[in-house]
Amino acid sequence: MAKKNQPFVDLNVSVQVALITGIVFGLLLLGVRLLIGHFLWEYRDLSYYLNTGAALFLLWLVVTAGVRSVQSLRKNAGVLLLWFSGGLTAAAGVLMATVFFALASSTGLDLGARLPTREDSVFALLVGLVFSLIALIHLKVRSKGLGNALEILIFAGILVLLLYFS
Repeated sequence: MAKKNQPFVDLNVSVQVALITGIVFGLLLLGVRLLIGHFLWEYRDLSYYLNTGAALFLLWLVVTAGVRSVQSLRKNAGVLLLWFSGGLTAAAGVLMATVFFALASSTGLDLGARLPTREDSVFALLVGLVFSLIALIHLKVRSKGLGNALEILIFAGILVLLLYFS
């Protein structure tokens, strides 16, 4: 393979992994939403919090798996490509979840919640980029102490941003 095609192959692998993991995220989120809605339909507040927690956990799981998959498929992939791959996975996941939720609603299934909106997509993209950055720290930083310090800096930065904008 020619060296000049290497960035395009890396980007192609990144997009394919993001689409596949996005589909997996959408299906998992739909399944969790249906299960929680089925068993806890009379406890609206509890089901809302469980849906939110499950969505964030699944997003972390899928983004981390996507970044690790791109890393294992393309050993020389750059850090920015891996970070982009995590954000793209989150965006594709929310898009696929929206498609699957719309299909489920059109068949008459009651999801017990609203469909994801544009704000939800932007939030998922930002959270996916943070999860991707944390996965990159675990992949690329060899020193455990430095990795922990970088994670604490990330969370401290997020806390400062939340306090500043609230």
